[in-house]
Amino acid sequence: AKEKELEAQEKERQLQLEKKELEHQAQKKELQIEKYKADLSNVTQRMLFERFFTRVAAKVVEHSSGTEAIDLGLSEAMIKDMRNLSISFSRMNRLLVQNENLRKKVWEWIG
Repeated sequence: AKEKELEAQEKERQLQLEKKELEHQAQKKELQIEKYKADLSNVTQRMLFERFFTRVAAKVVEHSSGTEAIDLGLSEAMIKDMRNLSISFSRMNRLLVQNENLRKKVWEWIG
């Protein structure tokens, strides 16, 4: 009887350990899924920003004849960088944030 009781206790301990291990694995898997979602979200956001800034650059180049570029405060070097798509995202963002006239024109051009 004593031996069966010890055996039952040992099985109970073993089951508890297995349960904890499965819970740990499930928690680990959940963390992996959350990390994957965050990584995917970052890539998606980056791609959206890239498409937006590329479109903005194309519209600025398309509509920036000499006087309009000057009116918007854009130098020939900036226009050239936009034409060659060599302008950084942060520089493009800074331009749109700091230059209200340009920002309004871009939204007008994009529609």
